[in-house]
Amino acid sequence: MRFSIVTPSFNQLDWLKLCIASVRDQITNAIPAKAQPPQQTKSSFRSVSEEFQGISVEHIVQDAGTSGIEEFARAQGAAFYRNGEKIFEATDGVADDIANNSKPEVFKPYSLSIYSEKDLGMYDALNKGFARTSGDMCAYLNCDEQYLEGALKSVASWFTKNPTIDIAFGNIVVTDHRGNYICDRTAVMPSRWHTLTGGTLSMFSAGTFFRRCVVARGLVFDPTWRVVGDSIWILSVLRANLKGKLMRHRLAAFVYSTDNLSQQPNVQVIKPTHRWPARPFDPAQL
Repeated sequence: MRFSIVTPSFNQLDWLKLCIASVRDQITNAIPAKAQPPQQTKSSFRSVSEEFQGISVEHIVQDAGTSGIEEFARAQGAAFYRNGEKIFEATDGVADDIANNSKPEVFKPYSLSIYSEKDLGMYDALNKGFARTSGDMCAYLNCDEQYLEGALKSVASWFTKNPTIDIAFGNIVVTDHRGNYICDRTAVMPSRWHTLTGGTLSMFSAGTFFRRCVVARGLVFDPTWRVVGDSIWILSVLRANLKGKLMRHRLAAFVYSTDNLSQQPNVQVIKPTHRWPARPFDPAQL
C-alpha cells in the first residue's frame, strides 16, 4: 500500500522538521543499521519487508514561500521545486539504505518532495499537493502535527481488513508546545447537522485517511475558506455518500498553541466564516 501524505507549510520550519521526521520514521524505524555485520543483512531486511508488507510513503510539502525553504529542503534531503521547476534531486539516504540490503526489484519505500510556490492559503496548498500524489491511500498532516510510531502500519492493516471503506477517522493525542500531554481526543463519525452547527468537527485531520477514489472524484478543498475549509470538505464527503468508519486507534499528535490558525483572532481569519453556510441553506440536503 502506498501512502501519499500532503503537508501545507508557511513560516513553520521548526514544526515542519518534526512533522517530516514523524512521517519518515514510519519507514526508517525498521531499516537495519549500517553498522550491522554483513551476515545479519539478509535476515534484517527480511524483517523490514515482513513488517511493512509492501508499504511505501511519499511525503509532499507545499510551501507558500518560507524564507530559507530551499536550504531547509537540502538539509532534509528532499527533492526541491520552485514555481514548478525542479531545482535539485532528493539526497535522502532512506531508499538507498534499504536498496543496499535488498533484491533489485524491491521498491523505494520513502520519498520527500518540497514544492515552493504561491498559493491562496492552506486549502489551495492541499489541493496542489493532492494533484501531485500517486498513492493508494491519502492523508494530510499539518506542520504542528506528527504521526505516532507505527501509525501507517496500523492504518494499512485496518484498510486491508475493511476493503469497502473509503474514508476512516482515527484518534489523536493533544500536547502543549513543549510536548507535554494535555488530553486524548476520540473521533466520532461526522454528521451534517453537527458539522453545520456544532462549532467544532467531530473528527481530526491528522487522524483522517482516505482512498485515492476520494481525490479522483474531485472531492477537494474550497480554497476560499481560511479556517472552516475542513468542515466544508467533510460536508462534501457526506453528500457524496462515501463509506466511512472509525478506526479507534491513536494515530497522531497535535500541538495546541497560539500558533494554530484557528486560535488567531484576526479579521482576515474570521471574516470568511461569515459566509457559513457557503450556499443558501437547504434542510433537504441534510
